[in-house]
Amino acid sequence: MNITRAVTLFVLCLTLIEAQGQITGSGTAGRIALWTGTNTLGNSIITQHSGTLSLHSPATAISASSSGTSAGISAVLGQSTAFTGTVAGVRGTILSSTANATGVLGTAHSGNGFVFGVTGSSGSQEGAGVYGVNFAFGGDGGSGVLGYAGATAGPVWGVKGYANSTDGIGVKAQRPSKDSSVSRRHAKRRVCQRRVQLAYSRLEVVATS
Repeated sequence: MNITRAVTLFVLCLTLIEAQGQITGSGTAGRIALWTGTNTLGNSIITQHSGTLSLHSPATAISASSSGTSAGISAVLGQSTAFTGTVAGVRGTILSSTANATGVLGTAHSGNGFVFGVTGSSGSQEGAGVYGVNFAFGGDGGSGVLGYAGATAGPVWGVKGYANSTDGIGVKAQRPSKDSSVSRRHAKRRVCQRRVQLAYSRLEVVATS
């Protein structure tokens, strides 16, 4: 009698354990699973395909926070280890045409100190720490790089550049033409005009002397 009762209790315990550990739910192939309940699985916003992870969300897809104070600590770090090719450590792309939409946004909230919303550095003699390009022609005036200083007091800059090299430039702006041949013709025309002006100046000097 005692043996029968013990076996019954043992089987009942196994049944309860199996019932508690049973996992239910369903998902989609390629979607990373998300625990939607204690024993229930569903889809997350993360998709994995051919070694690439993608996130799709109507709200902020990724939120990262770091409380570290040591130099070099980043809440988000993007790094490309490729030695060749046009690659990017971090890339931001937008499709919105609404004003102030931004592919990559950096904000420094501190009211004092030498802080930066976005900073870039390059160790190459031909590289750039920050590089901006605007491919649009026409319109109301686009910018490859736009700097805005909203402070109403104090020495502030929308864009500021430093160059330690005697041949370097802190900030450089270049406006390429849509047609390089047109740009060359304009350059030659300016040279000819300058030569004509110099010639007239010399004639005036000779005439007055």
